[in-house]
Amino acid sequence: MELNHIEEKMNKTISVLQEDFSEVRAGRANPAILNKIRVDYYGTQTPINQIAGISVPEARLIVIQPWDISLLKEIEKENPDILLIAGDFVDDGTTKEDMIASCEALGKINIKYGIYFAHGNHDKGYYYEKRGYSAQDLEMELTKNNVKVLKDESVLINDEIYIIGRKDAEDRSRMNAEDLTKDLDKSKFMIDINHQPTDYYNESKSNIDLVVSGHTHGGQMIPLQLLSTHISENDSVYGYEKINNTNFIVTSGISDWELKIKTGCKSEYVFININ
Repeated sequence: MELNHIEEKMNKTISVLQEDFSEVRAGRANPAILNKIRVDYYGTQTPINQIAGISVPEARLIVIQPWDISLLKEIEKENPDILLIAGDFVDDGTTKEDMIASCEALGKINIKYGIYFAHGNHDKGYYYEKRGYSAQDLEMELTKNNVKVLKDESVLINDEIYIIGRKDAEDRSRMNAEDLTKDLDKSKFMIDINHQPTDYYNESKSNIDLVVSGHTHGGQMIPLQLLSTHISENDSVYGYEKINNTNFIVTSGISDWELKIKTGCKSEYVFININ
């Protein structure tokens, strides 16, 4: 009887050890390392493999694709007048099918004055052969679904608010902030979508009222938040700041980069009230 009890305990120990070993990151990417990762899903901490597809397309890459795009409906419920997308809508791990589905989801929501998009550095794709579509393909799908893509351009909405969309900071053809705004009516409110928060000084000199950015993912992980705050080329990693009369907001965004987890910051979409 005693031997049976010992054997049972040993078998349980071996089982736990095997499970722990399965979560060790070794030479090849292993989806099992995500088994204990939980995310907030409608107020409930849910295993990530229950709300997303997890695949290993190559030895050093794990791709996580959420199944639920209903967050857009949550945004729509708040009845926003304008929806701004500050770039990196897709990444190299986003399949063409998922890119098209995401664009179509945007086309199904009702936003009073429309949806406006400015490119991020990952939207262009660093490895075309991996994902199979270009930045132009993305633009075409966004445009097809009534999303206005702005590339160093501005749009006047309801004769009250300018939406300015800047090319990404890595694009050498990008215009400077002063040239982008010099012909605009400065008495009207100006919102600048600038993916990388790297031009605070010039934007604050250009009478822009509000600049919205992403790119940093809020630092994504501890201690990266602290490191990026002090050594990054970005003017800010996360949050709100005001310089002269210009308000700056950097959001951590809904998703992440490379490592599919966040610590010390939340995934978010941000509502801004302009009075």
